[in-house]
This record gives sequence, C-alpha cells and structure tokens, in this order.
Amino acid sequence: MPSKETSHEVRLADWQETLLKLLHWGMNDIPPGPKCIPLYISINFQKVGTPLYLFILMWYFQNYSTPMLVYAALHGTYGCVWYLKHRAFPDPSLMISATFMCHLVCFVLIIGPYMIPAYLLASGIASNESQSSLRLFSSAVLYIFGLVTTTLSDMQKSLTLRLVKERPYLVQDGMYKYTRSPNYLGEMMIYWSFASVVDHWIAYSIIIWSWFTIFLARGFQKEMSYRRKKGWRAYQQRSWPLLPKVNGRTEDSLVVYGVIGAVVVYCYLR
Repeated sequence: MPSKETSHEVRLADWQETLLKLLHWGMNDIPPGPKCIPLYISINFQKVGTPLYLFILMWYFQNYSTPMLVYAALHGTYGCVWYLKHRAFPDPSLMISATFMCHLVCFVLIIGPYMIPAYLLASGIASNESQSSLRLFSSAVLYIFGLVTTTLSDMQKSLTLRLVKERPYLVQDGMYKYTRSPNYLGEMMIYWSFASVVDHWIAYSIIIWSWFTIFLARGFQKEMSYRRKKGWRAYQQRSWPLLPKVNGRTEDSLVVYGVIGAVVVYCYLR
C-alpha cells in the first residue's frame, strides 16, 4: 500500500502535468485552428515595429522631450536587439506553430499592452516633466543590465544545447549558476525601466500584469522541466527561481539585495 508521502507526490505530479497541459493549450492550441503560424511571427512583428511606432508617436504629438527621447532610445533599441537575438539563436518554444486565436490572445493580452506606455508619454497623459535626471539615469542603467542579462543568458543556453548532445541536459553554470531564470529576470528589468521612464500607474500596472501572467506561467514550465533533469536537487539548493542566490547563500543575498533595495528606493524618490 503506498505511503501518504508517495500518494501526495503522485497527486502533485498529476496536478503539475494538468497545469502544464493547460499552459500549452493557452499558448498554442486555443481554437479555432489550424496551427499554422509560429508564435515568433507575431512577437517579432511587434518588436521590429516598435521603433517605427515610437517615431510616429513623436512626430504626431510633436513630443521630443528628454523623457520621450530616452524612452524611444530604450524601447526602440530593445526591439532591434530582440530581432538580432532571434536571428542568431531563436527561442525553440516560439518556433512552435499556434492557432490564429493564440496569436490574437497574445497580442491583446501581452505584447499589445506593451505599446501603451509610449502613447501615455507621447500624448502627455503621463507627465514629461516629473522625471528627474537621476530617474532617467537609473532607468537607463537598469535597461542596460537587463538587456545584457537576458541576451547573455539566451546565448549561453542556445550555444550550450547545440554543443552538448546529452538530453535532457540541465544548464546550471555561467549566467544560470545562482538563478534558474536569468533571461526572465533580464526582461523584467528591461520592461520595468520603460515603466520607470513613463512613471504612470497604467505603465506600472501593465508590467506587473505581464509578470503575473506570462512570466509566471513560463517560469512554472521551466521549473517543471528542471525537475526532470540530472543534477536538479543540488542545483535547487544553490539557486533561486528568479533572483540570483548570491554565492549560493541566503545570508549573502539578504545583504546584497538590502543594499540594492535602498539604492533603488533612493533613486525612485528623487
């Protein structure tokens, strides 16, 4: 007769498998079909179109203020870097074909709202005068670190899996040594930097919405994938799902993030 612990593990595994199937359905299988267009088509269209969209907003509203120019420089270059990254080492999960309805849901609920903060700033709904030089500086620094983090993480994982033939293989060194989702962490930093430049509650709400929908869902998928790979137990002990576990130690992490948090609050309130 199975023990209570074994029964609990079986129920947990069944629940996790059901949730994974639901997430896959939401990203690829929402009817009507057929599944004929890869997800990267819609995402790349939005990313590559962002610089043109920003230029049109600035021209239409005749807004060439410093915050607007900084925003255009950050968000516009991110769209270009994203496409270059896709061409060099594409994300396999985005190469899977999805239904038309999945593309529509993705645009309406996720990548479409990302275009709203630029409109708020260009149109004047969000102030173009409240952003201090320190805020713009800290937003640019956050963007740079986020861009480097997500690009290096995706590049490392892509190249590692090309060279290593073992499957399944757990990438657990380099950018992944102390955090299991450095690419998502980098993207969260990038989009928060955009919201910080706009400094409007709608912009912040959109970013937080994306954190608790797509990032949370994709992060869960990644965690479930890790659990099936060799070396997971030791890796779990020395890393955290999102923030790096500094030196693999909770104590060191608390000190480092305490200092970073104080600096962030100071910059935000200035």
